Amino acid sequence: MRGGSGEFLRSWRPGWPRPRNRPGRWSCGWAARRWCSTATRPRVLIHVVPATAGLHLGQSGAFVLASLPDGDPVGYLDDQLAGRVVLDSEHVAALERTWEAVRAEALPRAHSRDLIRKLVDER
Repeated sequence: MRGGSGEFLRSWRPGWPRPRNRPGRWSCGWAARRWCSTATRPRVLIHVVPATAGLHLGQSGAFVLASLPDGDPVGYLDDQLAGRVVLDSEHVAALERTWEAVRAEALPRAHSRDLIRKLVDER
């Protein structure tokens, strides 16, 4: 599942990395540093959903949306028991709607990137 020249790989990972109770400390600092370097890629969009967003649809679990080489959309769900590939068009469309709901709650791309950089610098 690799994106072509004009495609995006969209991934939602709720609560990771998560700040510890101490300000300026990250439980997964290596992940935040990796996100900083990855966010500079032209087809990578990282959006932070602030805690003030409260409960939202994206908190039901991690998922990935991608396009197969033939252009067909595909999803991947990750839960507590196992991961599964989603090929059914209605189910992929439901994941697309979830993605849009998450994006509606998220900070803009540049603001998200700057926030992650700031937290990495404070570490």
